[in-house]
Amino acid sequence: MDMQGLAEITNYISIEGWISIVIIIIFGVLLVLSIRSGGARFRSLITLKLAMFLTAILIFGLSILIIQGLFSIFEFSLEGLLWMTTIFVAFFMIFQWLFSPAFINTLYGVKFIETPKTRDEAWLKERVEFLARNSGLKRIPKIGIAWGLNVPNAFAYSSPIYGPHIAVTPSLLRNMPRDEVEAVLAHEVGHLKHRDVTMMLAVSFIPVMLYYLGRNLMFLTMFGYGYRDRDREGGTAYLLIIAIILIIVGIIFHFLVKHFNRLREYYADAHSAMTLNDPTPLQRALARLDLMYKDVRRYKEAMGTTTNIVSMLFIFNYFVDFVYDPIDEYIEELKRRKTSLLVELFMTHPPIPKRIRFLDNFKTY
Repeated sequence: MDMQGLAEITNYISIEGWISIVIIIIFGVLLVLSIRSGGARFRSLITLKLAMFLTAILIFGLSILIIQGLFSIFEFSLEGLLWMTTIFVAFFMIFQWLFSPAFINTLYGVKFIETPKTRDEAWLKERVEFLARNSGLKRIPKIGIAWGLNVPNAFAYSSPIYGPHIAVTPSLLRNMPRDEVEAVLAHEVGHLKHRDVTMMLAVSFIPVMLYYLGRNLMFLTMFGYGYRDRDREGGTAYLLIIAIILIIVGIIFHFLVKHFNRLREYYADAHSAMTLNDPTPLQRALARLDLMYKDVRRYKEAMGTTTNIVSMLFIFNYFVDFVYDPIDEYIEELKRRKTSLLVELFMTHPPIPKRIRFLDNFKTY
């Protein structure tokens, strides 16, 4: 872009536009600081909530600024394409939000506990109902066991049609002490209390829309769609550039959405620690999960036999376990472990070492 084009862009931006840019830059700097500090330095929920607020503002603010700036500066009549893409993305995401519980239940073979048949099922149902009431949930989640998943895990999901759900896998129930399972359940209840499914839908809507807008625009440039001054030299090239920029911006925002999701995980961790008045059970559960997933090959072999996965965690004797549980030593090892910021950018959940260090902030000594 030559100096004349840069001058045109500068003249176009109003005072309000410059103020918006400055605010977004400030938010961006603060957000980077929050990413660098991670869970280890969140001293209070206020700091965590501020980081989530800054992330959401950065996503929405930049998105609106980019849409307004690109369409106005380069004079593209893309209103029709913008509306078509927005309606398509909105329909797809709302449909997914409303009916995803039905697909999840079918995909992962979730069987809900209506009338408990075993002690474990009775305990599981009672704990979820207790945690939900204690957390102030208006609707008690349905609790189910995901028989279609052969890995230790738990997840929460909801929709206005099907209501809130929590599912745990058989492996998690078999291989984790009850106090740790309860901490995991409190974490999942925290997701429901904070309406994380809805929050993630709202935050990810504009980035997804921008990405598909760029893809659609790239496809339609071959037909010369939407360019007002068709006789202007390089018109199609300008459209192609805009399409590439939108796709890149959508991808960049995808990483911001991942960061927002990681912050929500910290928020759910905090909910578990405060609900149980002790972060230690969740720290132990996270460390145990890290060990379970550490060696995938050995884990799969263990899953294919009747041998309990606890043997992989060096807890092979109940008397020894009563005196000393090696998981506590592993927790301290995880606290000292450094994490890669580059790797974290591609993760939807914070690294377990950061989550364990974060939970230390909720200990009462």
